[in-house]
Amino acid sequence: ISISNCSIGRIRQNRRFMIPLHNTSLSFTQTNIGMVDSYAFANISARTLSFTGCVVGKMKRFVAMNSRFDYILIEDSRIASIDEGLFQNSQVKSLLIKTSEITQVLPMTFQRSFVDSLKIVLSEIGSLDIHALRGTRIRALTLERTNVNRVKGKPFLFVETNTLHIVDCKLHSTPAREFFSGLTATRLSVINTTFNCDPNDCEMNALLLKPSRHDLLWKFHGNSCSRSTTPATNKELFCDQPTVLHQSGLTCRRSWAIADCVCAGSSSASLPDLNASVVVIGDCEHLTMRSVGATTHALYLFRIGGCDVVRMPIMTKTLKIYHSNLVIHSKAFLNNHISIMALSHAIVSPVEPQAFVNVTIDEMAISNSSLASWHSESVETSRFTNVSILGSRIGKVTPLLGAVRDVSIRNSILSTSEGLSAIRDVHLSNNTVLCCCDNPTSTCGSDINMKQKCREYSKTFICNVSELSDNPKIPLFLLTMSFFVINHVW
Repeated sequence: ISISNCSIGRIRQNRRFMIPLHNTSLSFTQTNIGMVDSYAFANISARTLSFTGCVVGKMKRFVAMNSRFDYILIEDSRIASIDEGLFQNSQVKSLLIKTSEITQVLPMTFQRSFVDSLKIVLSEIGSLDIHALRGTRIRALTLERTNVNRVKGKPFLFVETNTLHIVDCKLHSTPAREFFSGLTATRLSVINTTFNCDPNDCEMNALLLKPSRHDLLWKFHGNSCSRSTTPATNKELFCDQPTVLHQSGLTCRRSWAIADCVCAGSSSASLPDLNASVVVIGDCEHLTMRSVGATTHALYLFRIGGCDVVRMPIMTKTLKIYHSNLVIHSKAFLNNHISIMALSHAIVSPVEPQAFVNVTIDEMAISNSSLASWHSESVETSRFTNVSILGSRIGKVTPLLGAVRDVSIRNSILSTSEGLSAIRDVHLSNNTVLCCCDNPTSTCGSDINMKQKCREYSKTFICNVSELSDNPKIPLFLLTMSFFVINHVW
């Protein structure tokens, strides 16, 4: 359904039978619309809804309530105001606002909606009212080369988003601290953007003007501060020194939401109770990780000689560990939902019984690390959605594999293939497996499913049985058996 070069006084409430099919597309081009009434696009399922080169007066409450859209486009258009509950109880896969102007986005505009991807590019928003985004779930939100002349309140408070990118924007009115208040995004990029800054808010200004040197999922680069009476600047007139704290055997430099900590000379330290979303800890002989009720959303550990993971903070969504040795204690992970867990050049041993209880980990990435001594009951009622293992040494981790939905293992050494055959999606490439399918006494040989897969996919499986029996304690990396499944999905 295409409408172009028209003048429409009002688009009235939709009757459901008018748009019966999901593959329907609605397009308005070069059209003036005085008002879009409540429920005008409600209770429909359409592939596309687009406004190109249009002028729209007011979009009233609940315009597209209880609807499903694959793609919504607003391009080269002007909209006077968007009211409460625009997409209430609706799902939108992609919403793109490009080279457009919206005078006012009123409170609760996006409440109770789910948007997979929202992009606002080369556009201008006159006023983003308080709670305009409240109560919405946006998987990925991008603001690019866009100006918001008046941001009111805390736009990300009570907003559920996984990824937020802000690039080459100008965001005025509300101070930078309030702008980011309540943000819980796993991935955040703020690049070449100008904020209104409080000259005396040293921590917030340090976050914007002196970003962390670490490779974090929260990235700040090339940003500037301005006030209504002064032009944008990188440093002049603004305090940008982080606060220095001494706590739990650590010295921490806190730049508002990011705390960068190192051990302060003591041989042992513990997870600090800091009001910071991101905590970075490095260069410790020993660290005890025990939840103390902190609201930490991301933890990064660097060069920890010995780390006892006793209880992971319940709010943590990102955990990255580099060049460290870990012991995971019983109920260390209890009722956690972690988006990303990464191990690089780490040794994890042992993993005690019930180390993971009622845990969901969306993505686990293991590289150049060693996993060994996982107790047979270390994982209980937990799920690991996607696990990637690269260049690592893997002992008997059957409990982990039993909770995995999708696993990719490349260039690694495995002590056994036990547990692999039960996984729905397995991707193996250039690995060494320390058992052999053609040995009837091995785990592989007694596993009917694995034997079948060996016959179908592994013609270059080599096993030196005498070497195994003569040298039971030989290090993993010295054994020579190889099992290759190149670019194949089981």
